[in-house]
Amino acid sequence: RKPDNGGDKIYTSADDLRADFAAGALHPGDLKPALGKALNAALDGVRAGVKGSKELKGAQKKLADFIKAQQKKQKKQNK
Repeated sequence: RKPDNGGDKIYTSADDLRADFAAGALHPGDLKPALGKALNAALDGVRAGVKGSKELKGAQKKLADFIKAQQKKQKKQNK
């Protein structure tokens, strides 16, 4: 954050973050990008494992096929 808005702040506790957000001391515009970066960093390792899994790729294809079938079914019902 800009120094005019209190500068950067590092939270070491989820409770402190929640309290500041609830009190309005942490603006949603500051929280959202910072939380997005933190979640992406935490999920990077998971993504690498998922990309290499043949089993998960197969499950993803089955899900995509199911979604397409449901969309076709819904289009027929709407006609």
